[in-house]
Amino acid sequence: MIEEVIPKLGYAAFQSAAAGSYTPSDYQVDFELNYWIGTICILGGIICLISTMNVVRNYIREMNLRNRAFDEAHNYDDTREQK
Repeated sequence: MIEEVIPKLGYAAFQSAAAGSYTPSDYQVDFELNYWIGTICILGGIICLISTMNVVRNYIREMNLRNRAFDEAHNYDDTREQK
């Protein structure tokens, strides 16, 4: 979208200044590097999200093991009826 807008802005600028000639190629910008950087950032974010999810999953598993060990050590019965 930006690649289409920039040449039109250049044309409008030349029309308002009324100086020189307008050629769209003067205002074409190569965004290939921006696309690659964006893709790398998105992939990096996905990788970080997946690795963070594993950390959280391991933390929850560890907390459940600790809770179970605590309950066994203190003879806690969580199957009792709530009053």
